[in-house]
Amino acid sequence: MNVRDNWQVDAPWAQLVCSTQMPDDITKKILKLSDKILEDNQHDSNDEEFVKKQTATYNWLKVPFWKITQEQLQECDVLPYLMQQLRNYMETILANGNVKSHLDITVPGGPHKDWMSQITEAWIVSQYENEYAPVHNHVHCKISSVCYLKVPEKENVSAERDNDGQIVFTGMGGADPFSTSSHLNVPPIPGLLVIYPSSLNHQVYPFRGPGERRAMAFNAEVVSVQQMEFIENLQKG
Repeated sequence: MNVRDNWQVDAPWAQLVCSTQMPDDITKKILKLSDKILEDNQHDSNDEEFVKKQTATYNWLKVPFWKITQEQLQECDVLPYLMQQLRNYMETILANGNVKSHLDITVPGGPHKDWMSQITEAWIVSQYENEYAPVHNHVHCKISSVCYLKVPEKENVSAERDNDGQIVFTGMGGADPFSTSSHLNVPPIPGLLVIYPSSLNHQVYPFRGPGERRAMAFNAEVVSVQQMEFIENLQKG
């Protein structure tokens, strides 16, 4: 469902998965940042101790990843754009009156009118043939996202035949006559930004053939101004 220009919403289940095609200059800036990060840490990919340390943080990830700092996102001038997309995501969710009513009741400090978000962690994932990420979620935060920077050439992999290299979201539903589905497959396209609830299970299929599947992923927290005021008043006693 395309709710407005360059803002796609998929909702095969209760959770919303939103996607947008990033402007070319934003994609190029993130790609350039990823090139620098991978170049600076090129020796680490062959370091067994490094790989062990990295995957201990996220034991579901079967390939090394490289962390990105807030300062690096600021320096390459992509943070304002990413924050705007997080605001767009929250606005899309809150457009459902039932969600807003539920948050007003369950989150302390309601009714909530002004929501803020913050990227808590970001990282680069560089995958090659047969590398994958098994089913997992990011329940320690509220929102997660992935943006694609590089994908293997189509003629070199069998992506169209068996979904090679795609991210697959797994919802609660099952296939039925009303066309709900238990899966949502999203093909990796350079510049595509996908935002989804962190509790949503997902996995990444491996691919066969030469080439690199590179992405930047990040997690974010959201909190309302009213919730922050409620917490501050509690702390004051």
